[in-house]
Amino acid sequence: MELLASAQNILPEIIDLRRKIHANPELGNHLPETTKAVVEALAGLELDIRYSSKTTSLVATLQGAGNGPRIMLRGDMDALPMPENNDLPFSSKNEGMMHACGHDSHTAMLVGAAKILHANRDKLNGSVDFFFQTGEEGHFGAKVVLDEGLFESPHSPTRFLQFTLLPYLNQGRLQVRRVRYSLQQIPGK
Repeated sequence: MELLASAQNILPEIIDLRRKIHANPELGNHLPETTKAVVEALAGLELDIRYSSKTTSLVATLQGAGNGPRIMLRGDMDALPMPENNDLPFSSKNEGMMHACGHDSHTAMLVGAAKILHANRDKLNGSVDFFFQTGEEGHFGAKVVLDEGLFESPHSPTRFLQFTLLPYLNQGRLQVRRVRYSLQQIPGK
């Protein structure tokens, strides 16, 4: 219940971040405004931030109080090359680009997770990598980051989790699916 209360407390700022990202969609592997919004939202948290040298992806690592596994939480940040046809106050300002598949929400939720886990880091054993990934929509952003070694030892995660939205789930519901992969099983790696 404490975590739920923490989430409720930061919900307005997470919604604001999502709308800011939604209004300023970017395509591909170079998302300077989105990355800047993420870094600003994470400011003040004790996180070690590593940047991709070939994309604007970043990994913010939270170290817990004790030893334990290294968990990676992933959220994608790029938009789609399509127009947004509505008059919402936070509609896309960038012609021909839109967050139509939820990546703006994935990014904002990942920032929210970083804030909540940071506030509870004294209860955390191990570390959490918050991976803000570019280029999910056909630009192979994850492969680029893997190829450049951003997750090589000593930064190799033990477990991976990805945030995504499922429109058929009712509000407040969570669905988990377990898939087993190793970095060696990822095509092209």
